[in-house]
Amino acid sequence: AVLGRSLASWLERPATLSLPLLPLLDADLRISSARTSAGPVDLGRSAATLSLKSGRLLADIAELEIDAGAHGSGQISADMTRAEPRFSVRGKIEGLEASRLAVALTGQTTLRGRTDVVLDLAGAGDTGERFLSTLSGKASLSMTNGGQVGIDLPALLGQSTAATAMDWGEVLSGPTSV
Repeated sequence: AVLGRSLASWLERPATLSLPLLPLLDADLRISSARTSAGPVDLGRSAATLSLKSGRLLADIAELEIDAGAHGSGQISADMTRAEPRFSVRGKIEGLEASRLAVALTGQTTLRGRTDVVLDLAGAGDTGERFLSTLSGKASLSMTNGGQVGIDLPALLGQSTAATAMDWGEVLSGPTSV
């Protein structure tokens, strides 16, 4: 819930997305680890390279094990050479416990079960609000049998065809298995 609260607070206040030292650095760094803990997140085998050159950052994550069973890879980039900084993320995480993702994003356990996440997103802006307004790309989440969505989908579908106002209390009252 800590990450969920921090994400929500970042979105609510005008945070500046700035990396002022990035244009001054030129470096290549390779990092690998058998195990790392970062707050509530335990990482297993991990390997990444970080390149900084002429105001551009590229983090290439070749291997990432998360919370006993999930693994992934991807790239994160920041281009600070433009009038508006540009950021992107591409990657895939397989076997992630969906409740951890849901709590990180919303502060609620709206999802349960193992899931695969694929991201290919990009945006530009020097504040969180501007970045979100330009965010584009694709994000997908797929769950294996046995997962649960924290809303009553049959109730939601039944109400969506009705001409009356949505009763969110009924929709949010129970999970739906997938």
